[in-house]
Amino acid sequence: MELTVIEIKRRIYSVRGYQVVLDNDLADLFQIETRILNRYPQRNPDRFPSDFMFKLTSEEYKVLISQASFIGTKHGGRRHAPHAYTELGIAMLSLIIGTERAALVNVEITRTFALSREMAHTETYASKRLDRIEDRLDQMEQKHDGQFKMILQGICQLLEAKSVNKLPALPAPEGAMSNTDVPATHPAATPNAKKQQSGKEQKAENFGVQAIVLGKESCLKTKAIHQAVADYFGLKTDDLKKVCRARSIVLPRQIAIYLVRKNTASSFKEIGSQFGIKDHTTVLHAYEKISKDFENGGDLKEVVLTIQKTLAH
Repeated sequence: MELTVIEIKRRIYSVRGYQVVLDNDLADLFQIETRILNRYPQRNPDRFPSDFMFKLTSEEYKVLISQASFIGTKHGGRRHAPHAYTELGIAMLSLIIGTERAALVNVEITRTFALSREMAHTETYASKRLDRIEDRLDQMEQKHDGQFKMILQGICQLLEAKSVNKLPALPAPEGAMSNTDVPATHPAATPNAKKQQSGKEQKAENFGVQAIVLGKESCLKTKAIHQAVADYFGLKTDDLKKVCRARSIVLPRQIAIYLVRKNTASSFKEIGSQFGIKDHTTVLHAYEKISKDFENGGDLKEVVLTIQKTLAH
């Protein structure tokens, strides 16, 4: 077996706050039998405290099996929950086994754990940056709340209109004068002023129509993506919003998130609201997971391309 970061990283799980490798995966990497590997801690219990190695409970094992990343490993059919080895436990195990292969595996696993910590730090930093940006946007929205409400009200009316020729008039801001309220002596009552005002209104109307069309197209595209993904996996669109960790739901939802982000202008926060996800970092993680698989030419690339072809038609 070739020792690569990708090969090792897919065998690392998060349990009890530790990043661990299960005994069966570790035995594969060390190229020994699992029962032989687990004998070393049994014969040297003082060298393997709880932060080096521990046995999963049946409930922890069930949760682990339900994770999408666990599918495809060789743990299915085990009668007993596996042992989990932390980075410290793997180093101790390598030292006791003492073979050249064990030393090589330990070096590569240590590098992978270090890379995982670095990536986690980067994700945390990016998440905090996103939070600050969203906070600033919320502050701006509150500051201009009155203006936004008026614009949104006009947008809703425009979307409900059957055609552009039947567009309703936008409501005037509170306290603004109507055309009939303008005195004859007022500058706005002159022919030139009226002509300029008419030109400005036409530009504003054109801009508003373009914005509505784009917004409506984005909304329709999002619904189309949800439906296309659901149809591909034999699900209902509501299934994608379920709070469920089963792979049959998690994977389609991650693909839908990736496609919505790629094909619309929706932010991670907006995409999260579409799927009932409150934490936008979950959405970011899903997007990055599918992106990496797509870029590396993984199994999901063909699935994503097939769904995209469906959307194109």
